Amino acid sequence: MEEMTVTAAAGLLGKTDRTIRNYIKEGRIKAKRIENQCGWEYRIYDLGEFSQEKPDGENQSAIPPEKEQSQQPEKAETALDIISQENKRLWEEYNKLREANNRLAYDLGVRDRHIKELEQALETVKLLPSPTADNQQKNLPASSSPSPRPWWKRLFRR
Repeated sequence: MEEMTVTAAAGLLGKTDRTIRNYIKEGRIKAKRIENQCGWEYRIYDLGEFSQEKPDGENQSAIPPEKEQSQQPEKAETALDIISQENKRLWEEYNKLREANNRLAYDLGVRDRHIKELEQALETVKLLPSPTADNQQKNLPASSSPSPRPWWKRLFRR
């Protein structure tokens, strides 16, 4: 058997890197420690109890074959079901938020247009003098004419 890295052994056995390192420390897998430029790493040269070949050529794990076959599909189906349910829930939430955002954007546009119309109406009110102010200015002498009231006082009658 040729030497392999911890990651390669983990992929071959279907385990995590941490599990393979624990197996090395326990002596279940034989490996040597090699110094490299970043520190050191393990090179596995014997998989020990995991090196027994199955009839179809795959390496066998510590779980007996009958238990391995019954447990893995259930776990895989359960994990896939959980992921697909979560994915579906997230898409539904995303679509609801997107619809709410579109409604709010439409409402904002309508209200913005209404505000602009009101501002234009206020500008026209500001430009035209009120009829009561004209009558008051005509009746008063030119020297004592009061200053015209601001548009907002005329609008709110203060």
